[in-house]
Amino acid sequence: MISDPDSLTRLIMSTAIPEHKLLESPNSRSIAVYDWLITASTNPISNAPECDALQASLGIPIPEMTFGNNYLTLEHKPSGFIYSFTTPKALEAVKKGQLGEGDGGVKVGYADKWMQSRHGFFHHEMGST
Repeated sequence: MISDPDSLTRLIMSTAIPEHKLLESPNSRSIAVYDWLITASTNPISNAPECDALQASLGIPIPEMTFGNNYLTLEHKPSGFIYSFTTPKALEAVKKGQLGEGDGGVKVGYADKWMQSRHGFFHHEMGST
């Protein structure tokens, strides 16, 4: 372990930066390094029809400011392997229903207040009583 700040700085400065190419468009940035292309797409907040469709497909209320069209893609050019992190797939992993001890669910500080604001969704859309 390096504890001396000067040694750490020398190590960082001596590390070669691999040959790479940066690509940019209005809503995405990519870096091509070795045989990989890594792309991050940052699009505007989803509009109401997009949010409604996503909410209906998930069966849970979604955050008010959902960036539903954002993604991060890792592509290995020689093999054709592509892996994408997308908003819909991330939201599909949200635990539905009551949280229990040790079930892996996470509850943020404002969750109760947010759920109360969605009371109509659960009673109307989900058929709750």
